[in-house]
Amino acid sequence: MKRGKILVYEYLCNRSLYDCLNGNGINANPLPWEKRLEICIGAARGLHYLHTGAKYAVMHRFVTGHTVLLDHELIPKLSGFFVSKLGSRSMSKTLIGGAYGYLDPEYHRTKYLSEKVDVYSFGIVLLEVICDQAKFYQMTREIAPECFEKFMEIAVCCISDTGDERPSMGEVESKVSSIAIEDLTHMLVIGTERTKKPHVTVGEEERRGNAEDLGIEERGLGIEEEELRIEAREGQVTNLPDELEQAKRIQEELEQPESEGPIPTEEKKG
Repeated sequence: MKRGKILVYEYLCNRSLYDCLNGNGINANPLPWEKRLEICIGAARGLHYLHTGAKYAVMHRFVTGHTVLLDHELIPKLSGFFVSKLGSRSMSKTLIGGAYGYLDPEYHRTKYLSEKVDVYSFGIVLLEVICDQAKFYQMTREIAPECFEKFMEIAVCCISDTGDERPSMGEVESKVSSIAIEDLTHMLVIGTERTKKPHVTVGEEERRGNAEDLGIEERGLGIEEEELRIEAREGQVTNLPDELEQAKRIQEELEQPESEGPIPTEEKKG
């Protein structure tokens, strides 16, 4: 009986990033923008570790949407190491290996391999993440414009003509992480503005918009040309604006019977 070795992989039910972008994962719904950012950050962190986390650098050489696999929680796992190269972090001349459409053109011309080859391929993956047809129109309305521009800048920088012009995978991870934080902050600000109650002012439109929240009823005052009356419900409102308190006092004085002297507080007995 022959003895051999086998590779045992974790079962990844969502298949690949490419499948999820094209509606072929376990969840047919398009990936939300924040989840796409998380996947990009995780994949960039994995490539950064391959390039710098060990004594010898590992050049993946086959980074595509198909080789970024996703588990049931959409956590990315790198695969496709069958053409990877182990070597120093300096450029070395090798036989060309890579995927069509993701292959660094500089590497194709010179045959010199460095970690910037993976950076180029990852830039193509970033463009796929932002430009898939199933989600692009809706997603561009969800993303803060400044976050969209920064994401595109990173992707375009990754696919620069020469490796010297491209960032390292550590820089890519850091920049995408900062976009995720900025995007989350933007969404929190939008949510706060939508739920925040407006401040009460003297103006008619503001006063009417806040009448329900403050427990105030609007009625005609009949004071000169103003036809507004605000009445506090059962003492629920204690700090009305000064102008409203003054208007209320004037209305109460007008409703009192006319008298030359002061208004008696008690009725005189004959």
